[in-house]
Amino acid sequence: NVLLTTYTIFERESNKSDRSFLNSLPFHFLVLDEAHSIKNINSSRYVHINNLVSKNRLLLSGTPVQNNIMELLSLLSFFLFELFISIVSFGDFKEY
Repeated sequence: NVLLTTYTIFERESNKSDRSFLNSLPFHFLVLDEAHSIKNINSSRYVHINNLVSKNRLLLSGTPVQNNIMELLSLLSFFLFELFISIVSFGDFKEY
């Protein structure tokens, strides 16, 4: 089975019941196209999408990371939240 939705459902407060329904489903794969859309770890979109339960996650994007370590860490933390969230939260890195 496949569920196809837009990023908008994860942004607006009016879609709260839809997000609750999606959060109740255990997905085998979560595939996000236009992955650069979740490059801001502080956005409601990122937070709501990250709450989805899935065994596997895949990010697709034709947009390159723009020499911004925070964008890269945000995308990596989507895969391994526990590993990268402390780095993102506390800024334990050096930008070059």
